[in-house]
Amino acid sequence: MKNDWEFDHIGLVVSDLDEITHYYSSIGIGVDIGTLGPNATNPVPGAPEEEPLPRTMTVYGKPHTSRPAPADSGRVNVNRIFENIQMGSLVIECILGRPEGDGFNDDFFRECGEGISHICYNVPDPEKETTLLVEKGTDIVMSLEQEGKIVENYLETGKYGKIWLSFRPPAGAQHKAWQAHNRAHPLVSDWKFLGMGVATKDLDKAIEYYRSLGIAEVYPEALLNSDSALDPMVKARTRTITVGTIAYEFAQPLEGETIYGGCLTGRGEGVYSLDFTVNNLEKEKSRLMYRGIAVVLSGKLENGDVFAYFDTRRVGNLMIKLVQSGT
Repeated sequence: MKNDWEFDHIGLVVSDLDEITHYYSSIGIGVDIGTLGPNATNPVPGAPEEEPLPRTMTVYGKPHTSRPAPADSGRVNVNRIFENIQMGSLVIECILGRPEGDGFNDDFFRECGEGISHICYNVPDPEKETTLLVEKGTDIVMSLEQEGKIVENYLETGKYGKIWLSFRPPAGAQHKAWQAHNRAHPLVSDWKFLGMGVATKDLDKAIEYYRSLGIAEVYPEALLNSDSALDPMVKARTRTITVGTIAYEFAQPLEGETIYGGCLTGRGEGVYSLDFTVNNLEKEKSRLMYRGIAVVLSGKLENGDVFAYFDTRRVGNLMIKLVQSGT
């Protein structure tokens, strides 16, 4: 429905930046790519490293204006609030969740613990898209502006699934070059990011909510159960939507001990898996199992696709789902 939204990254709130980067690299699924540009703190995509103009950040309606330090100050900026990980084609923006912090990601951390807090898109007109969602009752959690224009924001779209939506303007040359450089890293796999698995207590309300926002394409419901070759026994209602090119697979558990129910019990609604397509599932399965990563659920769908969920929840509280096309 939003064909002109270009996916940029997802945001993962964690308790320890060093731990998450070490864990994903140790099991061979993620590469630490730092932040954009040398000594960068949190630059605007496509802009020079040293911003010549002040930026105004409004959090929960309270503005704060900051002016970057002069280029000749001799100060080296070290960012320990954010870190980026390249996982296949996906950039994960890791954000430090501080138990005593006063930021919106700190609020997420206190309520949910580690997990995905937002998904970011580059859109042609952030102001327009923001206004459309505000008119539908969505609050602005944070807005970062420069010369009166949005350069990044967060919108409270987490009523079901606890996923905020973030907008940035179209990526510039610097940002695109950074992305291409990271994807070419020899340790980055050829996994293609598909979307996220999202646990919900009420599938119907979750789908209706995203319909009401007018940003999603909705696909027919599917029922997963033990008769569809799933192991262990699982019964859950699922329904997929796409926002831009990214799939949100909502799942409402019905019977049995399920990975979806475990998410709801442990942290409430939210993202429980990062989903990728792969060329050879058996090869990837062997590689991950060799590194000690267990398969918690696998099966074959009616369309012939085969899939497996891998238990990578020890750090970051997320599983990895790999899918191989049956066509």
